[in-house]
Amino acid sequence: YLICVHLNLVKSLEDLNSWIILGLNMSRKENNKGASPQDQQRNLKLVLVGDTRSGKTALAQRHTCAKFTNCYVPTSFEKYSSSTEMCGVTMNFEIWDTSGSSAYDTVRPLAYQDANAFLFCFSVMEPHMLENIVNKWYPEVQNYAPGAPIVLCGCQADIKNGDVLVTPEEAMVIGRKIGAVTYIESSAKLADRSVSDAFEIAALAATGRLSKKQTQKISNQIKSSKTKSSYKTELKIKTKKNCTIM
Repeated sequence: YLICVHLNLVKSLEDLNSWIILGLNMSRKENNKGASPQDQQRNLKLVLVGDTRSGKTALAQRHTCAKFTNCYVPTSFEKYSSSTEMCGVTMNFEIWDTSGSSAYDTVRPLAYQDANAFLFCFSVMEPHMLENIVNKWYPEVQNYAPGAPIVLCGCQADIKNGDVLVTPEEAMVIGRKIGAVTYIESSAKLADRSVSDAFEIAALAATGRLSKKQTQKISNQIKSSKTKSSYKTELKIKTKKNCTIM
């Protein structure tokens, strides 16, 4: 299922709060259904956080809907679902796209409950967004979901050029500072594979399957500018994708 809550659908933050709690209850019902050991399924809640216009929504929509749009529509809270088979296990993703607006600072943390992993998103062309990862988003998430795995994601990598403002090395320094399991780059516009890799690497981190050797391979690949190829080619992860919106 998909829950879309836009500014024109709510009259107050209290209304938005009710929408989020409804979504959390639905999520818990899904998780409580459980699965037998034979089913080999895992339900994972992945939360996207970052500044407004950092590329969060494009990342989520590209992964679940296989589409990209240049039209910017401010997000309040949206929830997407998809499933991917990884190493013989069906990973059921529940993807929460949160608003970067300060107007939602008091209700946004409700989306962090029961999160298995976070993707901290920023545009590689906006250095201040990377600074806000350290100054705003990391402290906020640590306050409400301490210990949850973090994947630092540089979005809009397709517009990188000789004047790129955030280098992979700079992003990796920040990644180490906040304790991110790895840093990756993605392009929702041009590289569908890099987007899927972002969520699948987050799933590996959430399930404790991402080794230091694998993260080093990812870092080396980014430094060598192989962002258009699949990270999983290096990691040798077998996947089969089945994306749906419910």
